[in-house]
Amino acid sequence: LRHQKHLSVNWGYYLTWSFLCLLAISMLGAQYLYFNFEKLAIDAKTRPGMVNLCETLHCKLPSPPDASQLQIRKLVLRKHPDAAGALMVNAILFNKADFMQPLPVLKLVLTDKKGAIVAGRVFTPRDYLPRDFANLRRIPPDTPLHVEIPLANPDVAFSGYKMEARL
Repeated sequence: LRHQKHLSVNWGYYLTWSFLCLLAISMLGAQYLYFNFEKLAIDAKTRPGMVNLCETLHCKLPSPPDASQLQIRKLVLRKHPDAAGALMVNAILFNKADFMQPLPVLKLVLTDKKGAIVAGRVFTPRDYLPRDFANLRRIPPDTPLHVEIPLANPDVAFSGYKMEARL
């Protein structure tokens, strides 16, 4: 038994690779936090953890969004000037808050004479933003954003319409 080779474990090799793997995983987590910081800070589920993290790292969290601070002004639904049988929605989206807010989802509802909903559609920022502002993610305070949405004319009779912003 004395002449058989002992298998020696190179602990330095395994400890080095274990440390490098842990470092890589922590760097991946840090990158995720960095690139999704605003999204995580705004989400109600992850905000408490982000508050604790920012107290430790002395960073500043963005204010949580408030849909009541977003106004839709000068909403007009009219015939499309160029396309026959189509409609055009024009509105001005205005942020009354003192902080930047994420672009909302806009819900357009068509109603009949009794106020009952006869048709509706939800528009994401990709649907209503002009091509020049395609990279815009947040609406600055006290800045109007003109919204122009072409629509196919619905096959229902409607007498009223309204639009609301949702975050």
